Amino acid sequence: ADSGMAYMGYRSVLGDLEFQGIRSDFHARQFVSRLNRVIGGMLITVYRRSEGDCGSKFSQLMAPCQKGGPTTERYGLDPVFSSRTKGLYRPTMEGEEGTYFNTTRGSDEVTTTLRGGQSRVRPFYTMKNISGGHGYPFFIDAGLIGSRAWEMYLYMLEGQYLDE
Repeated sequence: ADSGMAYMGYRSVLGDLEFQGIRSDFHARQFVSRLNRVIGGMLITVYRRSEGDCGSKFSQLMAPCQKGGPTTERYGLDPVFSSRTKGLYRPTMEGEEGTYFNTTRGSDEVTTTLRGGQSRVRPFYTMKNISGGHGYPFFIDAGLIGSRAWEMYLYMLEGQYLDE
């Protein structure tokens, strides 16, 4: 349930921000040293390639072979909607995927390759970067408070942004 509280323009599904000790007007000062202020965040970009069977002398490693060109298909899962995740799953959000993602049949934001015909949303998509390649960006703002930065980390981890 939403308490009606907002943090930096976003409503929190986690409950009352004051109760959690998070104030909406709080901005932590961040310094690298006494004189250097952190003004940017951290941009992580993943580049993925198509997987295949290479049939080489390394086939006993039991790892997928990266064969072919870069892939631009959406991937991952949104841990807010997945009961298989622990930190970010919200049962109250179940069935609300269509509010945040295009869940119509044939949309690239949804996959139906799960057992039993179930579907899940795929939140990570490519963007062309300055070098001309297509990568999957994930940005963590330097102005985030500790608990929100932790949620961003959990989203990356539980959402399967990084492969093993």
